[in-house]
Amino acid sequence: MLFQDPGGAAAFFQEFQKRGLYSALQAEGGAILTLSRRDGPRIQGIDAGQGLGGELCRALCRRHGEAMGAVSRAEAVTDRDTGVHMAVVRLSPRVLAVFFRRGQPFSEGELSWAKRFLDLCYEKVLLFRDLCRANEYISRISGGAKGGPQVFLRAFGRFDVFANGRLVDISSAKAKELLALCVDHRGGDVTMEEAIDKLWGDRAYDQRSKNLYRKTVSYLRRLFENLGCPEVFSTARGRCHLNRELVDCDYFRYLSGGPVHFTGEYLSNYPWAEETAAWLAHRQAAQG
Repeated sequence: MLFQDPGGAAAFFQEFQKRGLYSALQAEGGAILTLSRRDGPRIQGIDAGQGLGGELCRALCRRHGEAMGAVSRAEAVTDRDTGVHMAVVRLSPRVLAVFFRRGQPFSEGELSWAKRFLDLCYEKVLLFRDLCRANEYISRISGGAKGGPQVFLRAFGRFDVFANGRLVDISSAKAKELLALCVDHRGGDVTMEEAIDKLWGDRAYDQRSKNLYRKTVSYLRRLFENLGCPEVFSTARGRCHLNRELVDCDYFRYLSGGPVHFTGEYLSNYPWAEETAAWLAHRQAAQG
């Protein structure tokens, strides 16, 4: 299930209808929306009739699951046996939005429009939900960087950083990803070699890639200095780490048995985090 809280899902679909996405994608047959994850599809949208029931859509998801899983952004798929057309839009590494309709196949223009719209809605709902969570966590923090702001790192879902309840704007995508990698290491050292392998996997481990790493590390040092908590992020020759005791993080709280509900999403904007996400899912299943 994409949204843990019903309010978030309701807000998503209200926005979905208000902006006219449903009518824009609807042909003479009709459309139904499902949000899908690895553990199976869940019908959460609007059934427009014309034979597009939930069971049919689930069957189509199972039948075309391999093709859907290979979609990187947005793609049209047609089931030849039933004549149902599908627009598959990837929202995160583990979440898909799928539209079904009879009539005309989905055009490239519709796919592009749907991808842009859904990305915006997805971010909007998750941000609202997690801002509330961030404030809740921050209110429980007893400490923090001495004299500095209370820092909350959200790892469940898409990665974000909050200081005193406000979202921190990190303009460098690589710096944000390196910080997420530090979270994944639970405060342990991240070596320059591993950071380059994860963040710049298409580059050789040479002087140029090392300079990219150093530039990214410098950005993070300046970021936390400007926030007034330079002790949060530490560096040494060829490595860096997060001072875990100076921040609050849903992932760290979950590992220590705190009151955090894991819904299956972990650093979902970074493919390298899938191994930890799978371990967390296995851990949760074992705990019942």
